Amino acid sequence: MKIQMQLPQFSRETTLLIVAAKQHSVFYLAFNGVLDKVGGLEEPHEKYSDREGFFVSSGTGHTASGAVYEENKQEVIRKFAKKTVAEAERLVRERKVDAIYLFVPDYVASELKRDLPKSLKDLIRHTFSGNHVDEHPFKLLEKIQAERF
Repeated sequence: MKIQMQLPQFSRETTLLIVAAKQHSVFYLAFNGVLDKVGGLEEPHEKYSDREGFFVSSGTGHTASGAVYEENKQEVIRKFAKKTVAEAERLVRERKVDAIYLFVPDYVASELKRDLPKSLKDLIRHTFSGNHVDEHPFKLLEKIQAERF
């Protein structure tokens, strides 16, 4: 889509916008007044029935019970961050990206940055904190414009 004139036009460098959350990411490529969605990843949220995984344990005079409704959230974030980084590496390589802007919550940013190779870390211009996956891409460009000036 054509970028509105009052927003950054990215006329000198091909820029990748990585917008990610715990289980959803979107990739936009901006260059020469045009912004295109070039990819995205989404992991479905696990559906757990009521009381699934319920257990009762007893022995030595003690009784314990509980239910495991979902796997470790940190592990989910870690796995998805690896997939997001792999897709970002592919896009940077194929599209000859010059700059990257990250739009990620703090709890995802650390995982993403840990997995990024140095060559991609050097391309990061700015990291915007928060969950922005459902925002219109022009709102993301407004944040970039506000950061630049």
